[in-house]
Amino acid sequence: MSARRSIFFGLIRSDFFKNTFILASGTVVAQLISFVFLLILQRWFYTPNDFGILGLYVSLSTLLAACSTLKFEYGIVLPKENQKAISLVYLSVVSVLLFTLISIPLLFLLKESYFKTEDRHFSIFLFAVPFTVLFAGLYEILLYWNNRQANFTLMSKSRVVQTSAMEISRMAGGLMRIDYKALIIGRVIGQFVSLIYLSIPFLREQGSQLRKPERGKLKEVIREYRDFPLFTMPTIFISNFANLLLIALFFQFYGGSNAGLISIAIQYISLPFGIIASSFSQVFFQRISRCERKEELLSLYIRFAGRLAVVSVLITGVVYLIPDRLILAVLGDKWQGLTEFMRLSVLWQAIAFISSSLSFIYTRLMRQKIMMAFALLQLALVYVTLQYGNIHFSEAYTTFGLYVAGQCFYYVLTIVAAIYFIKRSPTSTLTT
Repeated sequence: MSARRSIFFGLIRSDFFKNTFILASGTVVAQLISFVFLLILQRWFYTPNDFGILGLYVSLSTLLAACSTLKFEYGIVLPKENQKAISLVYLSVVSVLLFTLISIPLLFLLKESYFKTEDRHFSIFLFAVPFTVLFAGLYEILLYWNNRQANFTLMSKSRVVQTSAMEISRMAGGLMRIDYKALIIGRVIGQFVSLIYLSIPFLREQGSQLRKPERGKLKEVIREYRDFPLFTMPTIFISNFANLLLIALFFQFYGGSNAGLISIAIQYISLPFGIIASSFSQVFFQRISRCERKEELLSLYIRFAGRLAVVSVLITGVVYLIPDRLILAVLGDKWQGLTEFMRLSVLWQAIAFISSSLSFIYTRLMRQKIMMAFALLQLALVYVTLQYGNIHFSEAYTTFGLYVAGQCFYYVLTIVAAIYFIKRSPTSTLTT
């Protein structure tokens, strides 16, 4: 018993646990704020169709914002030399600025093609998406810089700041009887405020180095980390495009209300998983970036996968115990069917939670090409399951069930493959 107690207290006192707890505490507060406001906004101010349009916007803007850095920010945590990390910050910032400018004509092109039938919705997209690309891209860079510096308290507070600003703005829009546009504008405001919050201390400490980058060092890090823009960025693009495809096809097949129900179901299930996943993955990445033996990597991966699996089972059980009448009593009859979509959604999100929390293992092993192949597989599964379900069943719940089955298969495969690649990795790939 004393040995177990010693292991337990050793875990509690470890830097890994402390850092995860610091990040998770901010995430918990942010998610609680989001949850409370979401209940209010759903009940009194916005309809499932409003949230369906928001889901489409979030999927599109996230797709573009995730690509805006060319994923150079993933490398910020890795190098031992600080000047290399600063050079990666510089490259990421330049990429975001250029991508923001490129996104404007791209959006007009999308409006004239795919979104031509949704002009009345897309006008707010044209205005808000470039701001989201800029603010979200720069915020992501600063998160990874602070991860490198182990500024987990600052990262934690920034999430609370972002959520608070976003939800207060959305509530103000609801009180003024503004429609879905207030949901979108509130998201942009939250991203801007959190960006300012992280920017001030960074510019104070590193601003001079960022303004005067070493050209030789820039060329060096471009060569060393070229796999991030060549393979990781396309991988992230494909993965986010798969998320956009889900909402866009449901919008097309079953209307905005069903798309809104699915979007909110996914958001509700993401709340408990997100409390742990976003914080855990950042600290896990920092931890494995310092590992130099594959035996240690394998031990960490399997041990933490097991612990995350226990959390997944517990959350899944809670979701299935929630009665439908409770959801309707809180949110109103317009949200009929939300419980069924939540119970389906939790099945794949439980497995995705394990895989995503540990997904930086592929980055650590420099397996960007494998990640890209997996992303293409996921995209194919999304398209095939949704199209097959719509053609053969023409019913939203069944079609979503097929989508869930495909995603469960995909995320189990990524977990098994990660273990395989850790075992197969040569020692040289673990030396940064």
